[in-house]
Amino acid sequence: MTAPFKRIIIVAIVLIAIAGIACAVVIFGNSAAGAGNPLADAKNGAVNTVLDLSGMKSRIDSELRAKAGKLAEENGISQAVVDNVIDSLAIEDWKVVSLPDSATTTGSYDVNTDSMSARITTYDDPSFVTVEAYGHPLPMDVPQSARGDVTLLGYLEGA
Repeated sequence: MTAPFKRIIIVAIVLIAIAGIACAVVIFGNSAAGAGNPLADAKNGAVNTVLDLSGMKSRIDSELRAKAGKLAEENGISQAVVDNVIDSLAIEDWKVVSLPDSATTTGSYDVNTDSMSARITTYDDPSFVTVEAYGHPLPMDVPQSARGDVTLLGYLEGA
């Protein structure tokens, strides 16, 4: 796993989270939707519905695929390899969730890419990450196919 893969993973995660944060703020303002909040499931469901209906995740996937050739060329790898990483991220399947109280942080990584700044927090359970952007944390359920990629973020820091 090399730096280009880190970039693909980080850009996808941050873009999905920023889209979700935008939806959440528009729908609910700054109110919390964390675990233990009786409205959390409804809020998360509404944000996920807006994300799905808006087509934002499809646009993120398309944008990454449009850049796949350039990423491959710049890093001396085949476009098929880049396409496989994008496929494994399963961008359409990411969902906003409430983080379980039992989740234990394994690392937090500040990332800056394409004029975006965010903090990605990983947990002992690789099915969750939290992305904080613009002061809003957004816990997300990581699709099964992307869990291996996300757990590598700690090893790739500084790559």
